[in-house]
Amino acid sequence: MAITKPSRSMLSTGISDSSDATFLTADSSENATFAGNLTVSGNLTVTGTTTQVDTVTMNAQNAVLFEGATADSHETTLTTVDPTGDRTISLPNVSGTLPVLAAASVTAITSTPEELNIMDGGTSVSSTTLADADRVIVNDNGTMKQVALTDFETYFESAIDTIANLEVTTELQTPLIAFTDGDDAMTIADGGGVTFAAGLTSTAAANTLGATSFNEADLTNVGTIYADQYLGDADADSGIVLQGSNVMTLHTAGSERMRIGSGGEVGIGTDNPQRLLHIYANSSGDTAVLRIQDNGSHVAGIELLSGHGNWAIHNSDTVGDALEFRDDSEGVTRMIIDSTGKVGIGTTSPGAKLEVSGKDDYGAGDLLRLIFDNSPADTGVTFTDINSTVKCRLTMDSANTNDLRISSGTQMHFYGGTSNGTGNGHLLINSSGHVGIVATKRFYLDNASIASGDTYIDEYAANEVGITTGGSRKLAVSGGNLYVSGSVNANHNFSDERLKENIVVIPNALEKVNTLRGITFTRIADGSVGTGLIAQELEVVLPEAVYEAKSIESLEDSDAVEYKGIRYDTTVGLLVEAIKELSQNLADKNQEVTDLENRIATIEQRLI
Repeated sequence: MAITKPSRSMLSTGISDSSDATFLTADSSENATFAGNLTVSGNLTVTGTTTQVDTVTMNAQNAVLFEGATADSHETTLTTVDPTGDRTISLPNVSGTLPVLAAASVTAITSTPEELNIMDGGTSVSSTTLADADRVIVNDNGTMKQVALTDFETYFESAIDTIANLEVTTELQTPLIAFTDGDDAMTIADGGGVTFAAGLTSTAAANTLGATSFNEADLTNVGTIYADQYLGDADADSGIVLQGSNVMTLHTAGSERMRIGSGGEVGIGTDNPQRLLHIYANSSGDTAVLRIQDNGSHVAGIELLSGHGNWAIHNSDTVGDALEFRDDSEGVTRMIIDSTGKVGIGTTSPGAKLEVSGKDDYGAGDLLRLIFDNSPADTGVTFTDINSTVKCRLTMDSANTNDLRISSGTQMHFYGGTSNGTGNGHLLINSSGHVGIVATKRFYLDNASIASGDTYIDEYAANEVGITTGGSRKLAVSGGNLYVSGSVNANHNFSDERLKENIVVIPNALEKVNTLRGITFTRIADGSVGTGLIAQELEVVLPEAVYEAKSIESLEDSDAVEYKGIRYDTTVGLLVEAIKELSQNLADKNQEVTDLENRIATIEQRLI
């Protein structure tokens, strides 16, 4: 069906074919719609935008031309290498420009975008272990090629001699490095040994290292040598290690032996030194011992110097085999320990285990002072034997810190003079608390007049005790008898009437006396003869004169028998009143006699 010049009304209603099917319509804006396929045998020129809803299939045998801004001979041609092949090219889902190749090729680019980005200077980092078969891309005279790492190794081995300046910032491993001008000026061998033919010297002021370290060559260096550790050539387990944080350690046999901290603290056996020198025995077999040894002709010791004074501890250069503690500020030896273990304070020649001398301390106070807590548990000085058994103690009383206690396991001996003494000593206190002085010695009551005083107690003869005052014996006990030179006054027996009340005359005194017997007797204990009264008889008529007491030998025995005794001085009142009664009776009898005589006389007168 051929259509020529269709009218607008025809297009608006649609043009049909012989089957009455509408295949072309147009709206009022002149937009045409085809219901089927459109075949153009000539050129199709579209001045607007072509919108393809579905797939576009182009049967181009050669190329697709993109005309420029004007219809001329300048176009962009899009073509295929093999138009007969079926290929799929995907456009990326990003905005940008597609790169082009310099030559047509049937080789596909297998690189991923990430790999191409690396070539473009990507900054992402990954880690891998390189192998000899790994490749590096190089520009080979304008052609990019992959080169194995072994090829680089071969190149550097042959070309490194021509490198003017070689800088190694981490580590360089090679069997041999030799820098030579024909006479092996410097050689670094496989074992690490470095040989300098003419020595190594810096261009600045010299700090020379030992020549023997470099095969009799000199090494002079004024710069800084940087290293993490310095290990021995023959002993890789020993050396110096720089730990970082300003810490340096010294190792032997693979173990740290010494450490220098950031503050200069030196630790031996410890990795945490707390002082400028800290020695620590870190195993049971070690000992934390510091040895200072001289060559036999000088002293060995330690000097302590500070703003508070200068001290020294060393073996003495004046006293053989002695340890000396010296105040160097004053130039005085304060303490010494000699070869026998004797300690001298204030003296360099102690004569005892501990000798304290104050002869040079003019006006000094105590030579020895012990300071205890205010409430000690009997704190003091204890003397023990080699088995730690306590023998004697000198202690301060825990209940009263002003009291001093001296105790002994058996007895204490006190001697006069400077001798160590023998026997029981001049004064003895035994374990029971009994106190004794040596026979024939005196106990003076005035310690300021000992040996020259005139008042004392003494055993003037065996078993004879006396009390002397004013130079003459006033009282003595001898053979059980008490001797007194003078009067015996008892305060309780004062007879002053002013001290008495309830005064009653003893009644029937003569009758009471008549009930008593004056007797002689023999004492059962020793057979001695005595005279007196019977206490039981006197107790009936005058109980005030009778008392009960233990024997002198059994005063300490609470169960001892008490015997009756008589205070003979208290019987005087009874006897006085009895005599008075007897005297009155006699007077009465005499009066009766007188009366009788008078009566007889009267009778006789009458008889005459």
